[in-house]
Amino acid sequence: MNSEVLETVKSKATKKRIVTVLKVVGAFFTAIAGGTALLVRRGTKFIKERGSDQNTMSCTMASCGSCVVAKERKVAALYTLCGCINVSWDEAPDHAVDLDVCSVVGVASVTVPANMRVICDVKAVGGMVNNRTEDPADENAPVLTITGKAILGMITIRSAEATVADEEE
Repeated sequence: MNSEVLETVKSKATKKRIVTVLKVVGAFFTAIAGGTALLVRRGTKFIKERGSDQNTMSCTMASCGSCVVAKERKVAALYTLCGCINVSWDEAPDHAVDLDVCSVVGVASVTVPANMRVICDVKAVGGMVNNRTEDPADENAPVLTITGKAILGMITIRSAEATVADEEE
C-alpha cells in the first residue's frame, strides 16, 4: 500500500514540474509577442545618418545596430527585441535630452558624454538596468533623462570615459 501512495505522490510532483515549465515557456513567448506588438504599434524607424530627421532606432531578432546621436537632438528612442543596440553622442549636447529605451529580451547600451547628468527612470520586468554613470561636478550640466522598460532584457548606461578605460584594459 505504501508503494502505491509513494508512486501517486511522485507522479503529482512530476505533473507540477511539467506545468511550471510550460508556464515559464508560455511567459517567455508572451513577452516576445508583446514586445513585437509594442514595436509595431510605435511605428519604429531607423536613424539613417547624422542629419536625418528620424530619431528612432529599432533592432529585432538577433540583429545588432549602433548609432551616433547628433548634438542637436533633444529626443531619441531605442527599441530592441531579441537584438542589441549601441548608442552614443558625437559631441556633448548643451541642452537636456530625453531618451526612451525599450529592451525586450535584448540588450541596449547607452554611452553618454562625461559632462552629462543622467536621470534613469527605467522599469525592469525580469530584466536589468545598470547605470554606471557618475554625476559631473558642474551643477549646470545638461541632463539626459532615460525612460522605458527592460522586459527580460538589459539596459546599460555608462559614461564615455568609462568606455575608453574599459577598452584600454
